[in-house]
Parts: sequence; C-alpha cells; structure tokens
Amino acid sequence: RQLSALSNAVLTLNSSLDVESTVTMLADQASLLTHAQVCAVFLLDDAQQTLIGRATNSLAHEQSALVNAARIPLNWRGLSGALTSQSFVLLDNLDAEWEEPTDMGRLLGALGMVSCLALPITSQGAVMGALLAYTPRHGHHFQADEIGLLQGLASQGGSAISNARLYEELQQAYEEQKALDRLKDEFILTVSHEFRTPLTAIEGYVTLISRHGHRLEQAKLSQFAAEIHQATTQLAGMISMLADANRMSNQPLQVALRPTNLRAVA
Repeated sequence: RQLSALSNAVLTLNSSLDVESTVTMLADQASLLTHAQVCAVFLLDDAQQTLIGRATNSLAHEQSALVNAARIPLNWRGLSGALTSQSFVLLDNLDAEWEEPTDMGRLLGALGMVSCLALPITSQGAVMGALLAYTPRHGHHFQADEIGLLQGLASQGGSAISNARLYEELQQAYEEQKALDRLKDEFILTVSHEFRTPLTAIEGYVTLISRHGHRLEQAKLSQFAAEIHQATTQLAGMISMLADANRMSNQPLQVALRPTNLRAVA
C-alpha cells in the first residue's frame, strides 16, 4: 500500500512542467504519506542562504499565507548540515523559541510549530530546498516508514522541480529566440528600405546621364555627378555601420566622445 501510494505520488509530480504546480503537488502528495497535518515546501533562494516558503498542502490552507511569507535561514538549528548530507532532521521543542524576539521565534509562534521533520529536496546531488512536515501546536512522532516514504517523495520532488525549471528556461529561451527573429526581420526590412534610397538616386542620375548626357550642360553633369557621389558615400557609410554592428557581437564597441555642433548635424 505504501509503495503504491509513493508510486502514485511520483506519477502525479511528473504530470506537470510548471514549477508552481509541481511544488504544490509535492506538498499535497506528501500529506498523503504522513499523519502530520501540514506539509510545506521551501526552496533555496539564489544566494543559497535562505529557505523560502513556496507551498503547503491544500488541507492546510490556513497555514498557506504564513508559509509563503516565511524565510528560514539555512544555518538555523543545523539545518544546513542535515540538508547537505541529504539526510533528514527532527526538530523538537520549537515552542521554546516562540517568545524569543527574533524573526524565527515569531515565525515558529505564528506557525504553531512544536516539532518538525525536515527532509532535503535534491536533484543530482544538489540541495534545492526542504520538505517540512508538522502539526500546528502539537508534537508529532514520525514513524520510520513514514520518514522513508517522505524521503523518497522529496527526492523525486527535486527531480520534478528541476525538470519544470529546465522546461521554463527552454520556454523562455524559445520566446527570446522568437523575439530575436522578429527583430532580425524588422532590421532586414529597415536596412533594405534605407539602402533603396541612395540606390534609387544613383540609378536615376545614371539613367539621366546615359539617355540625355550629350544634351546636358557641363554644370548640370557636374551636379548629377555630385549627387551620385553623395549617394555613394551614404551607401558606403551604411555598409560600414553594418560591419561595425557585426563586429559588436564579437568585441566591445569602442566609443570616442567629442564635442559636436548640433546645428550642423541637424
């Protein structure tokens, strides 16, 4: 019966690739394997120094708001050593801290935590967080088979959370790639439009000269040649900027600051 319950719990955990749904399901499935009233999932913050409350089992909804606002230092009561060794730790007599004027004392009092079982949530040997099981305002004696089932579930929960995070990262990378593709298309459209302007000017003046050059005055020919030269310079500048943009992906852009006459630029 216990193995069947654990197997069903693991199948449920792997049914979602959403992190929030996975941690909630981990708390719910843990509550089916223990007599403790509250099962809470805490995950490590980015600094790997604090456990942050993420979810409780659905039957403990009164504790949900408290747990989601909870922060537990990893060095509290030797929690770090137990999690790092991938073992569990039984914390007793926590009500002795309720009256202490500390963040943990106030948190323990608000949660009504008298005793607690903390199990590491790991993935590929790395600690991701902890699964906490407790009964508010009551001590709880955890049986050996109860602890074993919760250990197995916490281990599988770490893999499920890791998979969900990887999936979210892939989704984010995919969205970023789509945004880059959209920017690339817009860039190509803009560049083609900008290139068309000087090319149109060059083609127009060259056509005029080829068709009517023998009838045009020298001053007019010089004017057309100057226009062609200006358009060619503009085109060369665009090509140079494209080359600079391409180099920027491989090396930092060197910027030289100098005074500028804004009127002349305008």
